[in-house]
Amino acid sequence: MPEVPWQLQIFIAQMGTSGVLWTAVYVLIIVAGAKDKACGMPLAALCANLAWEFIYVFIYPHPWYQLPADVLWLTLDCIIAYQAVRYFNANHPRLELWQFLGMFAAGLVTAGCAIGFIGNAFDDPDGVYAAFAQNLMMSILFVGWLANRAGLPAQRLSIAILKMLGTLAASSAFVTFVFTDPEQQVRKAPLTPLLAFLFTATLVFDCMYIAGVWRRKRRMTSASA
Repeated sequence: MPEVPWQLQIFIAQMGTSGVLWTAVYVLIIVAGAKDKACGMPLAALCANLAWEFIYVFIYPHPWYQLPADVLWLTLDCIIAYQAVRYFNANHPRLELWQFLGMFAAGLVTAGCAIGFIGNAFDDPDGVYAAFAQNLMMSILFVGWLANRAGLPAQRLSIAILKMLGTLAASSAFVTFVFTDPEQQVRKAPLTPLLAFLFTATLVFDCMYIAGVWRRKRRMTSASA
């Protein structure tokens, strides 16, 4: 393995922290989903995750320091996808199974095409813009769940907190890289206004979701006391 520049070492450490936190999110979603017999990830977000991971594992493989996490996330998301199909009635009670599967398949194809076009349009071979955009979408969808669903099916306060921390670690990696490698000689990792907006907006919605889950949990605890 070639010598790794110190700037990249810092970037890898921060992304590694994000990877550990996000892996914990996926595992907790799976555990909560099995317990509550529901899928803990909105379908649109799941489609985007699966498409992104498939593309950057098999079509445009990421560098050695990111690829193992991609493979692990793809595996965990496949388990979440199984839960989405098995418990589809919990989140989509008005659909027949064949309708849900058709919507799922269409979502995967649409997400895959969108991610590919975004990468091409922004000259982004690593899928950074798509990753943070779909992360923001997931945060918004989680907040929407609080407004549209009773209780906290397949969701936990720990999931909300770890998602926020995982995204914050990844966002910090790109912010830090601007100062450690301003000429981008080690790795192309620009901090554009769009990325800065995605980082900030996601943090805002993640904090909203954490507060909402905490309040919902308190009300549920009080009601059962």
